[in-house]
Amino acid sequence: MPAKNMTLDNTLYEVLGVSRNAKVTDIGRAYQRIKVEMQRESSVPDPHLAAMAKVAYETLSDPDRREEYDKTLVFGMRAPRKGNAGLVAMVLVAVVAAAAGSYYYFFGRPEARPTERPAEIALTPRQIVEAMAPYLGRVQGALISGEVRELGTAVAVGENEMVTTCRGIAAGVQLAVKVGDSTTRAELARANEDLDICMLAVKGAAAGIKMRSGVPAPAEQLQAIVLAATGPAQARQVSAVRTIENPKGSAIELKAAAPLENGTPVFDSQARLVGIVTTPHEFGDGLVVALGAARIGQARTP
Repeated sequence: MPAKNMTLDNTLYEVLGVSRNAKVTDIGRAYQRIKVEMQRESSVPDPHLAAMAKVAYETLSDPDRREEYDKTLVFGMRAPRKGNAGLVAMVLVAVVAAAAGSYYYFFGRPEARPTERPAEIALTPRQIVEAMAPYLGRVQGALISGEVRELGTAVAVGENEMVTTCRGIAAGVQLAVKVGDSTTRAELARANEDLDICMLAVKGAAAGIKMRSGVPAPAEQLQAIVLAATGPAQARQVSAVRTIENPKGSAIELKAAAPLENGTPVFDSQARLVGIVTTPHEFGDGLVVALGAARIGQARTP
């Protein structure tokens, strides 16, 4: 967490309370957290901290500006390298300008503070892929005959726990999950065929995925993360069409340019899991449908 009394001797990483190798998503969340905390404070917020946090976020969330800023940092020192004084001066000017804006926000219009919430920071498709890819894996099922079938994608939702649909998971199938270049044996920990959600025990799966608490609004832009048999994960933009009312749990019809593989996870602009694609399904021919995140929560409850 960032310290309260920040000075220009602090690095931009220290202002946000993140490490030098922090991901863009971590930087965005740290900035968002600072803004929320400042609005919750009963005393008058520190406009200097607000200004420095704004500059830190804008600099570190931009790859080019971050690279230039990193060049000004000398290992074990705070002094800028020769030739980088321009960037340091730019940061100083930006802090002063942002401080003026922060003063207006917190002091010029105090009546808006209790009701207004900071706008959520939308992540780019690339940022969502980079943040979520380590939590995704391809599910493979080996039959007694020796045939290996691709069953779709699984998402890590807890420590040593991944989720996928139950499509193709039959009795006697030996399961494995491939994450990157590593393949790990998986066990069917819990199957809820009514919800079409299967929980897998996968050693090494890490917690970190956030669930969307509600269903997306019609036409809301989402990102489906596709895992190919070879190559890196890719984002495909989809959009919500409607929520399908179903007694078994929420389902979401999606508008997609091409069919999506079973288990493909769908995220919103905050990298929160909206649902996972199920195919084949009984919701109608030609439809792309994702099972809502609420179903996953139900299935995880014993």
